[in-house]
Amino acid sequence: MRVAASKLRKSGIAQRISSVSDDLVKIRQAERRKVEIVTDQSFELPGGKFLHISSDHSKHKGTKFAFLGTSLFPGRTEPCLLVKNEGRCFIFNCGDNVYRELQRASYLEKQCTIFITSMDINNVSKEGLLSPGVLPPPVVIYGPQGLRQYIRATLRACFARVPTKYTVHELLLNNDLRVGNQQSQDLMHEDELYGDDLLCSGNDSYPLVEDDHHNVISWSLCQKKQSCGFIYKETGTKDCSSGNSIALVSRKSERVPWCLKAKDVDVLVHEIDNTIHGAQIAGDQAKAINAKSLVMSGCSRTGSQELEAAKSRFGKASVALSMDHVTFTLNNNG
Repeated sequence: MRVAASKLRKSGIAQRISSVSDDLVKIRQAERRKVEIVTDQSFELPGGKFLHISSDHSKHKGTKFAFLGTSLFPGRTEPCLLVKNEGRCFIFNCGDNVYRELQRASYLEKQCTIFITSMDINNVSKEGLLSPGVLPPPVVIYGPQGLRQYIRATLRACFARVPTKYTVHELLLNNDLRVGNQQSQDLMHEDELYGDDLLCSGNDSYPLVEDDHHNVISWSLCQKKQSCGFIYKETGTKDCSSGNSIALVSRKSERVPWCLKAKDVDVLVHEIDNTIHGAQIAGDQAKAINAKSLVMSGCSRTGSQELEAAKSRFGKASVALSMDHVTFTLNNNG
């Protein structure tokens, strides 16, 4: 009886393993079909601009952006948006899989800055990125209140060191949320450099980066959950004299406050909640700000229904899905 029971248990385990293997094969097949759908597409945008989508990272010149950690949603964590231009990288959100993707891909430039949209656990699992040799020093991070303390606690709990040093700038909604800046020497991690507590400027936004080629601003999307949106804009390059612009908003965004900030943006990157309703909201918001194109992250494995739903609400055909190992390029050249 014991032998028979043992055989039955082993048989049941084998069947479950086989079922899981079959599911993984189906997921990979669906993902390959999705790649075939979106790879090597080009959208002509108003103003003579083009949005190119290709699996060949070097095929087009211009402002490049890619997604790391999206390809098996919902089995993997939130995506990371990486914008690359003029020798700098801007990384928006850092899920668990981003570390692995950066290790296997040549995305990084000499300067990298990290931006976090919210304190969602899927967005802030970035400790691996602080390891030596992953990001060029110094590591500069912007995000909502609580980010600085979270990184300190995690590094201390893991007895981790950051030889290249790091600094965290927190975005505060008002003075009441300030927690003493927590800059005293006894609270700071031993490898931490002083960061700033940034309050909203007069137009309810946070100017974060501004130099000869790049401009990044942030604004509050949802006060209850301390969620931020970001706009990256070129301030003048050889390829794009008019300056390309990319806006990133999360699924936690409230509809009204951020619309004027991202008006007429070239690309709206919108996280959705893996539903047709989420895609409809993304399409509505892209239309409200008169975006020239829409890229959705967090879709299902094929995304065809979400695509059609977003196109219907947006009223434009320039809608695409985020994908691992696919590069999006904005330029003025067809």
